[in-house]
Amino acid sequence: MDTLPDKGVRDETSGTWADRRSLCADADISPELIADLRAKGWNIKSSIDTIRAHAPDEQVRKWARQEKRILLTEDVGFWNDRKHPLQDTAGIVILENVQGTEQSRMLGVLFTTGFIANMHAREWLNAKAKASPHIVEFKRLGGFKKRLEVHDDKLYEIE
Repeated sequence: MDTLPDKGVRDETSGTWADRRSLCADADISPELIADLRAKGWNIKSSIDTIRAHAPDEQVRKWARQEKRILLTEDVGFWNDRKHPLQDTAGIVILENVQGTEQSRMLGVLFTTGFIANMHAREWLNAKAKASPHIVEFKRLGGFKKRLEVHDDKLYEIE
């Protein structure tokens, strides 16, 4: 994954500057991945360092929203909209069955190719993406959904 170009945008809802490279990582994300992302220019905070090691999922989700950062996790429970409502997120990216160096590569695919790469930070509000090695599902409040295939480090819409 290459270092991303500066994509800072004005967050019209709060009047603050946001950057879609700003992430919060929950306890499922390895310290090695966090270090790798930081070395590549990502602004990432760890829930272990910031709130506590075994914070409940709801607390982690609220922390990420308060920080105005996309939550990065391996916990597929965050895909459940009843438990984790879309309207209560600043964006969630779930890495499902993606391990080791594939995690960094998959994040590069998500944020540098296809329609997700063109989203402004404010468009991540109330949105979730679940990425597995070959399929990415995306949904946003209001019923918008997309299913994408990962092939040769690019995203292709599935009809």
